[in-house]
Amino acid sequence: MATTLTNLDQAKIELSIQAALKNALVPISAFSLGVSTEGMNKDDVIKVPVLTDPTSQSKTLGTAITVNGTVTGVSVTLDTPIQAGFEMVEGTVNPAQAQAYAEGLATGATFSICKAIVDAAFGLVTNANYATKVTVPVADFGQKDIGDLFAAAEAKKLGRQRSLILNGPYAGSLIGESSLGLILATLGDQALKTASLPPLMGMTSYLYSGLPSNSENLGGMVIDKTAIAIAISPVNNLLGSGDGDVMGQSLITDPDSGITVGYRMVGDGDGGKFKVLITAMYGVAKVQDAIVRLVTA
Repeated sequence: MATTLTNLDQAKIELSIQAALKNALVPISAFSLGVSTEGMNKDDVIKVPVLTDPTSQSKTLGTAITVNGTVTGVSVTLDTPIQAGFEMVEGTVNPAQAQAYAEGLATGATFSICKAIVDAAFGLVTNANYATKVTVPVADFGQKDIGDLFAAAEAKKLGRQRSLILNGPYAGSLIGESSLGLILATLGDQALKTASLPPLMGMTSYLYSGLPSNSENLGGMVIDKTAIAIAISPVNNLLGSGDGDVMGQSLITDPDSGITVGYRMVGDGDGGKFKVLITAMYGVAKVQDAIVRLVTA
């Protein structure tokens, strides 16, 4: 029968995972999101709610208008299980430092899972899926080009919940402009800490340094929440704490987004080591053409 590893504080490790979920998933609010806080199986389907705002209409007193705000459930298949982990071996790690190492490595493992999920969603942002684009070389990118992106989003009639997402080079070029630098200075260092830039032209703005180019010179985008749907869940467990070599396990949830991952620690007494595994499943899907791409050429 497996027992608890007594020289590690499991609660602190779980808190580090929870914090990583929040910090690593900063751009997730740009998408429509469907989550399960309970374990699911591969190829299960989550209905992701996609909201379409109602439009105002002339009202004739005494008669009903035709309501047109909708919540549409988009089916997204959990087709991609993903896992990250680490191990510690006796004789290679000082027991007094094991707690700090475990928390740091758990944070890194969670970050890698989150990045894979967000990157998969951004991987859909191709010319074939979203043809509208604004072309600006990185060195020339400035506030005028933010205006051009906004104008293209207006012409495309993107919804009110718009996000501007820039990769590192584009964000660096923009931050170098004196007027935006003044805005950042008034906000303190929070933009640099969180990768959340000040709202620009009414758009929630993010730096995402890992944005894939998709082999199409992609450097950023304006996106509304109806463009892409993401579904995320933990994996159904067959084993519980105490079964086999499972020393402990739990489900860890970011309270804001509801995104949940599975945490498991397994031990190897003969090998003198333990392993931590963090697991999730996800799926991504295009919903509708609601993106303006920013490309270098």
